[in-house]
Amino acid sequence: MNILQRMLIRAVLPVFAAATALFVMILLLVDLSAKLSSFTAHGVGIGQILRIVWLYTPTAVRYAVPIALLFAITYTIGTIHARNELIAVLGAGVGLRRFISPLLLIGLIACPALLLFDEEVGVPALRTYHQRYREAVDRPVSLSNSDVTVMDAGGRRVYRADYYDDRERTLNGLIVIERTADGRFAGRTDASRAEWTAGGWMLYDVRRYRWDATERLIREDFAELPDDDRIAAPDAFREESRAVAEMTMRDGLAWVRTLRRTGRPYRSAQTDVYAKAGFAATPLVVSVIAAAVGGVLRRNVLLASMLIALGASVGYFVVQMVAHILAKSDVIPPLLGASLSAMIFLTLGSALLRRART
Repeated sequence: MNILQRMLIRAVLPVFAAATALFVMILLLVDLSAKLSSFTAHGVGIGQILRIVWLYTPTAVRYAVPIALLFAITYTIGTIHARNELIAVLGAGVGLRRFISPLLLIGLIACPALLLFDEEVGVPALRTYHQRYREAVDRPVSLSNSDVTVMDAGGRRVYRADYYDDRERTLNGLIVIERTADGRFAGRTDASRAEWTAGGWMLYDVRRYRWDATERLIREDFAELPDDDRIAAPDAFREESRAVAEMTMRDGLAWVRTLRRTGRPYRSAQTDVYAKAGFAATPLVVSVIAAAVGGVLRRNVLLASMLIALGASVGYFVVQMVAHILAKSDVIPPLLGASLSAMIFLTLGSALLRRART
């Protein structure tokens, strides 16, 4: 790394730090303004509000870092260009791509760092943030579910329950349909109530229908019946309101496998899990775009850099939102929906960088 590149890094880092702090503050204020009426209605004190807002800071940092990096690189290179220093750099025989290569390296290193930060700090803090907020405004989340129907992994059993109580871990109005490998009816089990115990499910008021040796349908009645090997575990019946944003990548993938195994819709959760990894590539994308655009600015560098940062961010998230909707609607694969915006803007930035003056 030569002296010019070190000079560039020293110029970018302070701007990046200040921009990160600014954008984090903006995101915290936007989030607080949306919840302020709820805090006021429930008489939540200032101290408790500040503690709740503080828990959102890691998530705000996660979203602010790409925007701040885009602004810092654009502003720094634009300032160098406006002062005609870029002409001196190019005249010294240092090409633009070589000159800005440390900034691209910073963007590349920031990708896994951002993902690791979110996994180790952001996700636990966000989970606690939502929990504290719900407690403060008296909005408990229940994973209980009504009129739930799920299947096992092989599709051989279908479970139907009138109501699943997650607090008590009980099922009311349970029906289990068993099918053969070719999908034909093999048997049925009805239970007025099922309770999850240490040994599995305990069924009450059980009625079973089976085929006997002569292919006649017979009925069996039981007052109580332990049946842990036939009924899916409680998590299969829970309400699907679990937020992927509050899960690590490992937990998110496990949740997707649970949804697939129980026959419930899983594409939305799968898209969100892939999007967590796709978002980590954002620092590299914005570094390429900022490096290409920054060399064009000569006037009103501060205002232009801010507008470029905000405009590119809005465009990026709009494309990301549309891609997610298409993926969750089964129009495109979840992996493509999670990575489409990064691929489009990385291609755009690379094209701009290739056309930039060298």
